[in-house]
Amino acid sequence: MALAMILVGTLIAIFAPRGFDDKSAGYATIALIYLFVAFFACTWGPIGWIYPSEIYSTRVRAKCMSITTASNWAFNFIIALVVPPLINSISWGLYIIFGACGVLMFIFVYFFVPETKGKSLEQIDHMFGGCSNIEEKIKV
Repeated sequence: MALAMILVGTLIAIFAPRGFDDKSAGYATIALIYLFVAFFACTWGPIGWIYPSEIYSTRVRAKCMSITTASNWAFNFIIALVVPPLINSISWGLYIIFGACGVLMFIFVYFFVPETKGKSLEQIDHMFGGCSNIEEKIKV
């Protein structure tokens, strides 16, 4: 996704001032946008729904998922408001910013987000600092 955005920004920076006289550059830009969407759909797209539903304990899952969903929609709304003016003002630079954000997201997830695959809810609760044993909850 990051590479696709950086390449889109690069193609627009090079070919947009000339009016995309070379049709192959325009087609390549469109193909890269489609690749971005395809990679988003099978990587980051579902993460906002799957990962939160795994990491919250059953005691607070419903409330936390409603907060997660509301924040997802709020940030989507903010992006929808901010992107059109940014495209008008910084043009291809916005795609470079999105590409850089993709690189930063990869680094963050690689180093700071624990894997939850194959773990029970109790193990995940313990991994995030919760106490999964009822006796431990009573002592606290």
